[in-house]
Formats: sequence, C-alpha cells, structure tokens
Amino acid sequence: MRLCFCLFLAVLRASAALEAGVAVTDLTPSQPVPLAWRTKPPTNQVYHPLRLKALALADGQTRVVLVTADIGYFCRELTEQIHTRVRRLGLRPHQVFLNASHHHSAPALCPVDDVVEPGALDYGYQQFVLGRAVAAIESALATRQPARLATAESTCDVCINRRGGDRDISPNPAGPNDRRVRVLTVRDAGSGALRAAVSLFACHPSDVDNGQLGADFFGFAQTEFERRHPGVPLLTAQGAGGNIRLAHLDESGKRFSRTTGSHFGFVREAGAKLAEAVSAALGHETPVEGPIRSSLLEIRIPLDEPVRISEARQAASSPDPWKARWGQRLLDLAERHAELPRNVPYWIHAITIGADFAAVGLDGEVFVEYAGLIEKQLAPMRVYVFGYTNASLAYIPTARAVGEGGYEVEAFYWWLLPARISPAAEPRIVDAAVSLVKELRQTPVRLRL
Repeated sequence: MRLCFCLFLAVLRASAALEAGVAVTDLTPSQPVPLAWRTKPPTNQVYHPLRLKALALADGQTRVVLVTADIGYFCRELTEQIHTRVRRLGLRPHQVFLNASHHHSAPALCPVDDVVEPGALDYGYQQFVLGRAVAAIESALATRQPARLATAESTCDVCINRRGGDRDISPNPAGPNDRRVRVLTVRDAGSGALRAAVSLFACHPSDVDNGQLGADFFGFAQTEFERRHPGVPLLTAQGAGGNIRLAHLDESGKRFSRTTGSHFGFVREAGAKLAEAVSAALGHETPVEGPIRSSLLEIRIPLDEPVRISEARQAASSPDPWKARWGQRLLDLAERHAELPRNVPYWIHAITIGADFAAVGLDGEVFVEYAGLIEKQLAPMRVYVFGYTNASLAYIPTARAVGEGGYEVEAFYWWLLPARISPAAEPRIVDAAVSLVKELRQTPVRLRL
C-alpha cells in the first residue's frame, strides 16, 4: 500500500511539473490597411509596432496557450479560423486563450465589428494576422522548457472611470476603477531567470487618434519593460476595462483629451508607468503550481425588448454610418418577417493551474465591476479576469449601468444586436464563470502510468 501511495505521489508531481514557451511575432502591415472603426483612409504609417505574443504552458498532460495581440478585437470570425488551423497541433478551442488589447489605432480585422461594409476589409492582411498567430502558437509550443510560474501584484494610477453622468463619455473620478496590475511571471526552473511576464490591466487604450497605426500605451509599456529587462517579452493583456480609460483630461478636467498629432508624451508616459508597475511587482511573487485544466463554455445571455420598427426607420437615415447600418439591418429582417433573437451566444473561458490560480476570459467589452464580482465568489483563489477574450459581442455593462443608460449601454447597434443587453445578463455571466472555475478545480487529475 505504501509503495502504491508513493507511486501515486510521484506521478501526481510529474503531471504538475510545468513547462513554458514564448513566441513573439510582428503584425505591423507593410501595405496601407484600413483602421478599425474609422472613416479615415487606409494607412501604413506607424507610430509604434504591432505585435502578437504567445505563451504556451504544459504540465506533462495538458497544454494551453495564452495569446495577447495588439489588435482591436478577436471576433468570432478570427477566433474560429484560429481554432480550425491549430487542430493540426493537437489543440482544441479550450486550449487557446486569445486576448486583444483593444487599442483604438488598430488595423481593421473583423467584417462586422471593425468596418461598416465587409468589403472595406483588407482580407489579405486579415489572413496575414491569422498566419502569424498560428505560427506564434506553434513556436511557443515547440520552445517549451521547464519553468516556474508565479503571480505578483502592483498598482498603476493612469486610468479613470469614463461614465461621468453625461450621455457621452466623460471622466468620473469617483466611479469604479481597478488600479491593480496583476502579473504572471515565467522563470527558468533551474536558474530562476525571468523569461517572460504577463501583465493584466483594465483600461481602454484609446488615447491615440491621429490616423496612424500603433499599440497605444500598452505598446509603449512593452517597449519600456523590455528595455529594462532585455530579452524578456511582456505580454500586455486587457482586463475588464470596458468602462475605464486613460486619464488624459483637458484643462477643465471635465473632458477627455486625445493624442491627435505626433507628440506622444502623455501616452508614452502612461506606458512607462505601467512598465514600472510590472517591474516593481517582480521579486514579490507567489508561486503557481499544480496541474493545468481549461474549458471554454458558451452560454446565452438575454437582451432587452427589441426596438420598435419606428426606431429602426429613424436609425436607417442617421448620419452615423454604424447606426444607419443597424437600422437598415432591422428593416431588412422585418421585411422578411424574421424573428429577432431574445438572447445571444456568449463565451466564457477558464484556465486553472492547481487549486489556487484561475484565469477567466470574458467575451466583449466587460465593465470593471465584473472582475470584482467573480473574484469575490472564488476567494481566496488568485483569479485574473480578462475582458476582450476570444470574441467581441458588445459592451457588457452591469445591471446597474443598464438602468443608468449612457454610451456603452446604448452603443449595442455597433454589433448589430437588435436590443440592449439585459440587466439579467450580469448574474448569468458571473454565475457561469464562477461555476466553470469551480468545476475545473474539482476535476480529478488523470494519471497515466
């Protein structure tokens, strides 16, 4: 009996020994491409390179890959193509965790989310990005080496809540915010040398609006961190930052400013502060150990009552091309007597390592409060909640925010939804995310003798 028990422990420890591999690839276009969500002409002028980075993790039985990319969205069209292409690597969808930084000077990649007309998309560039993403995933898997993982935490005070009470976006210093910088470090198992770091920070990188391509303050953070730590890539992941923005204010302090020219002082400084916060967290790390488990869940979240046909007609003649597209879409559906959906599909992704760490990836532009709601129910686990992961349904406001209204609540037409997200979506998402993590924690380790 004692021999069997020792054999059990040996296999269990072997199954939990971690390996990690990292790959970095460039996404900067060489030819002019359209910018996401903009009516400006296509450009290949770049103020900061665009990159995609992949971190592969394995425990001897299970492999997962975390991808961060300097793009606007991983919409379903992109994600499903990546899922198809990585099948040859033996990866299932739940093993590939795709997070977009959502910077607002990104190239257009998604036919519904990024451009008014699908024909305006540069599909050649889209395929270039898909090819680079799959190649980075493959390279990260191929370069795995024994590694030690750990979490660390710091703070960075460069962002502010942007729901200030106006119908449009305005600063709200008293509003919900999350100044934490959550860090996942990857160190060599033998020497302890830092090989890579993942930073999770909830904030819209929407400062630069000068008609050029670049990665906003996340890109400058990568550059500064890698200057401080040569050869160590920083994967800048986006958190639940749907209602948070860089605190770049005008002289009155009541309105937001943006970088519209060639002077990047504010956004560069914000990136440097984020890099400094990540660096400050190093050396204050708590190990992450144990077997890896992952799951990708699709649920349905409810919508409010569909809009009236009169609203659709009015929208169809709007000078806003996105609203006009939406209004015409609803009129076309009404003409065909098509039934409007009352709920929509929504993806939740979870990765657990051991019993103490979980990464939760949420679809869409998730409000910052979701991170706290999920973390609270899973305490004392260390839970990192990512927004903008795998898909881009819409803004995902809280139930309270839906009652308040405002830009993010009313902008559902960008994604061609027939109605606002229902306040009942909040408990549905939170409960499903919490349950998914708990189920993964309770999944028994399978021994292979």
